[in-house]
Amino acid sequence: MLGNGGQTVVTSSITPITVTTGLSFVARINGDESLTVFGSATNYVLGASFTDPSGNSFPNITFQTTPIQRIIRNGDTMVIGGLNQKNDVVNSVKVPLLGDLPFIGNLFRSRSVTTDDKELLIFVTPTILPERVSTAGVGGSGGGAAIPTGGGGALPFRVRPRNEVCDR
Repeated sequence: MLGNGGQTVVTSSITPITVTTGLSFVARINGDESLTVFGSATNYVLGASFTDPSGNSFPNITFQTTPIQRIIRNGDTMVIGGLNQKNDVVNSVKVPLLGDLPFIGNLFRSRSVTTDDKELLIFVTPTILPERVSTAGVGGSGGGAAIPTGGGGALPFRVRPRNEVCDR
């Protein structure tokens, strides 16, 4: 953006962003008691901060998503992967003045590289809940409402997620 007199003017604004890890999917029950699962897993990762020309510091946010489309048997566990994070940190240290000398300056300098690789694995075990038949009328204190089955419709099921981060 150009200001008065042809000078370049830099402006910045702050926009809040929610940083989360999420899993959303829909399952359909097939005729052979298997489940077809559709959805996605998302992961926002805060990276190293960067500084704009005005001197303001902002976090670097990386967004990843993995689509899910699987056919799985009732009660089997599926693993959702592909959400990877890699951080390389380079540190340089030198002795003042001596590290700047030609030829022997390398003796007074050190450089180290640290690599950090992470992969988020999500384990999901979908289970078809059996029908519960109500012995009392609607709103009564019986065994609860019946869950309709058949026809390959989308039905509720129990999910036991386990989030694990594997460091390599």
